[in-house]
Parts: sequence; structure tokens; C-alpha cells
Amino acid sequence: GDIAYNITFEYRSRYSPGANPGDMNDPSFARYHYKLPAQTWTIYNVDSSMTSADTNSLIIDFAPDSLAYTDESGGVVELHCWLAAEPNVLTESVSFDVYTDDPTEGVVMFPSSIKFNHDNWNISQSVYVQGQYDTLVDGDTYYDVSFKFKPEPNADAQNDPLFKTAHWTYPIQKFELLNIDTQQTVDNRDNGIVIEFASDSRDYTTESGGIVELNVYLEQEPNVLTESVIFDVFTSDATEGAVKYPTSVTFTHQNWAIPQPVYIEGQYDTIADGDIAYNISFAYSGEFTPGASVSNDPSFARYHYKYPTKHVLLTNLDSENTVSSANNLLVELAPDSNGFTDESGGIVELHLSLQKEPNRLTSAVVFDVFTSDATEGVVMYPSSVSFTHDNWNVNQSVYIEGQYDMIEDGDVDYSITFQYRTEWTAGQPYGNDPQFERYHWRYPLQNFSLTNLDSKQTPANMGNGLVIEYGDESKKYTSEAGGEVELFVYLQAEPNWNTETVIFDVFTSDAT
Repeated sequence: GDIAYNITFEYRSRYSPGANPGDMNDPSFARYHYKLPAQTWTIYNVDSSMTSADTNSLIIDFAPDSLAYTDESGGVVELHCWLAAEPNVLTESVSFDVYTDDPTEGVVMFPSSIKFNHDNWNISQSVYVQGQYDTLVDGDTYYDVSFKFKPEPNADAQNDPLFKTAHWTYPIQKFELLNIDTQQTVDNRDNGIVIEFASDSRDYTTESGGIVELNVYLEQEPNVLTESVIFDVFTSDATEGAVKYPTSVTFTHQNWAIPQPVYIEGQYDTIADGDIAYNISFAYSGEFTPGASVSNDPSFARYHYKYPTKHVLLTNLDSENTVSSANNLLVELAPDSNGFTDESGGIVELHLSLQKEPNRLTSAVVFDVFTSDATEGVVMYPSSVSFTHDNWNVNQSVYIEGQYDMIEDGDVDYSITFQYRTEWTAGQPYGNDPQFERYHWRYPLQNFSLTNLDSKQTPANMGNGLVIEYGDESKKYTSEAGGEVELFVYLQAEPNWNTETVIFDVFTSDAT
């Protein structure tokens, strides 16, 4: 109960002769006072049931946009703290250590202590508390965040014991939180990023290089305390699917709701291993440095799970395609062209066009043209063909010429190869785009087979397509008397359609 006690003021009446009057009470002083030397004042000490959980003048509340609980998936609570009264005039600052009584349920992320002075005592300071995960189904668990007042004296910048005179004697103030139980695992965790397939994308890759386009964006704007939120992108199996571009995505207050593309390319192997599933992972970079202006902030985590990685499942379809597989280029013989070349220089004309228009993100699709055997047939013109949104379905001509050799090697097969340029530079307007590959095989080569017909001509009997005959009435010899020979000449075949005339110079081996 309430206990009365006295404060006693005792007048020293004893006097020593010769003593300094200023140092000792003099009996003559008593003539103006009561004879009795002691005077008392009664004070009541009021009983109190207060404990260490009672206030110490620190006010603690939830931040306006904070959850009122943590969770085992790493949910973060932000607490705002300030003083109820200014520190005593005899002290410069008042400090509190901050910690939890159960770090298996919640921990103080930042800061581990807070300090108030005469300038900031009534300005709220933030403390971030993060829920902790365990593998137990232990239900929702309460725990305390403790703020311990440091009463150490003797330094101007330390807490002064006089500050306690205006506050409760107990130095610890507690704030109760609830950590919500969760049964999340690495397979169902989330981190606030939305992952969707692009509207014109497949939902699988292929060993022939099929590409998937993923569009990613945030569920909500990053917290005001951070400028950007970054996710690293990686694959669980680089032998089945690789992240082509980009390897990380960054979201700011301006672009958080705008989908960003991520391209995934299937990988080829020589094994008939069937269709293989793999994950593309988006890992939230949760590291936070206090005071950093461009960094992921822990307050962003308050809306997300502790687990920083989110996965999207893809399948890489097995393929037994070879380098002769199609790459969407249509190659045909021109209507009036031979289907073969020959050693006397016969020419084949090929017509090329695309089976479908290039993707909207690229301006041109280019194929290089070359021969597999330049001793049998060569590409006369052109050495590459380019298709745009305007000419993708218009035939382009490529001319192949047979080559002569002095060997009786028979008719020889060779290929004209069209190589799709797969190299892609981000942001480059003119170039093949990886999205174009979504409709094609990984192998960039398409072949067109031709045959070069052998010729038994030698330097002694080789012709050039010109027929030479004697005139009907002509002698077959000349004479020194001036006899003449008449020769009739004509071609064995009509000149090629792409030339107007064929001219031969005529001369003698011996003008004498």
C-alpha cells in the first residue's frame, strides 16, 4: 500500500569554542529558532504495480503504411519512435538500445539503437523489424521489441540520470508484435514481381533454339525510401535454356508497372533425352545499405515474402534437327532456270523469300549466301540478301555459276547455304532480332542442293558453245594463191536470259 515516511531537517546546536562561525552552527543562532533541533516533513510513497514493461517516455507506434504484424515469410514492420518530452537541460542526448526477446520470430533489421537530442526529440525515427521463418507449424507467435533506456552518466553526450526524474524508473519499454506462421516453401514463395508470357510468345523453348519472351513488372510501386528495385535473372539449367538478354531488370518509381522483356533461348544437345523442364529465376536483391540512395530498401520487403526468388517453369522440347533444318527461308528455282550447273559455266537462278514477316521489333532479317564447294559452283551475286517489312514476301534472285576443272570426276553434288545472322545487339534498329528466332530453328543454316555436271572437255577439245562448220560450197583449205574458206558459225543454245548478246572475236594463229 501507500507508505508514509519523513524528511528530517536537524539543526546542529553543538558549538565548539574557537570554531569558525561560518563552519559550525552557533548556539547564539538558536535564540531566533526553536529549541528543538529536528523538524520533519511527511511524504507518502504511493504504491505502484508498474513493471519493466511500463513507459519510459518513449512513444512507439506503427508507421502509417506499415503492416501491424510480421510473418515467417519475412514481412517487415516499420515502427516510428519519438520522445514524449525534451531531454533534461543537463544532458545532450538520450539513447535507446533496440532488440527483440525472440530472434527466432522477429529481428531488428535496422537500426540497433536510436538517439534523441534537443533538436530531434519529437521527430519520429524508424525501426524496421522483420519476421523470421522456421520449418515448424507453430502457429502465430507473439514477441516483444524492447527499447532499453541507457542511464549512464558522466559525459555531456550521454544519458543523464536527471532525465529519469521526469520519467519512470524502469528503463525498458516493450512493444508487442505478432509473427504470423507460414508453410511457404521455396516452390511457392513470391517476391512481388509479376511474370507473364508475351502475347505472341510460346510457353516453351526447343533444342533448335526456340525463344520465349517473358514480360515482367512489379505488383506495386517501390517504397518511398528506395529509388530502384533490382532482380537478377538466371536459369536452373543452362544446358536446356539460357537467359539471352537481359541478365537483370531494374524497376523505379517511373517504370515499375511497365512490362520489361526477358528472352530465354532453348539449348541444343546431341542426346535424345526427351523434353526437359527447367526454371527461370528472378532473384530480388534484398541487400540494403543505410543511407544509400539507389538500392533495394528493406521497407520494400514489407509487401513481399522473405524468399527473394520467384520462378517460372519452362520446358525445352527435345529435337533431332540437323543443320539442314529450315529457318523460315523459302528457296526455289526461278521458273526459267536450269536445276543444275555444269562445268562449262552454266548458271542457276534461285528465288528467295520469307515464309512470314519479320518480328515487329526488328527492321531487317539478313542471310549470308555461300557455297559448300567453290570448285564446283560459286555464288555470282549477291553474297547476302536482306528482308524487311516491305519486301519479306517478294522474290530476290541469287545466281550460281558452275565451275570447270580438268578432271573427269563425274557429276558432283554441292550445296548453296543461306545463313541466318543470329547475332543481336540490344537497341540496334537494323539487325536480326532474337524474337524472330522464336519462329525458326536454332540452326541458322538452310541448304539448297545443286549438281554440277561433269565435262570431258580438255584444252584441246573444249568448246565455248559456238558451232563452227564449213560452208556448203567451201573448200576445206586455203592456198598461197589466195584461196578462201567459208565458215558458218552459230550457237549451240540461246544466250542466257539475263544477257542480250554473245560476242566472239575471230583471229588466226599465223597471219603469214
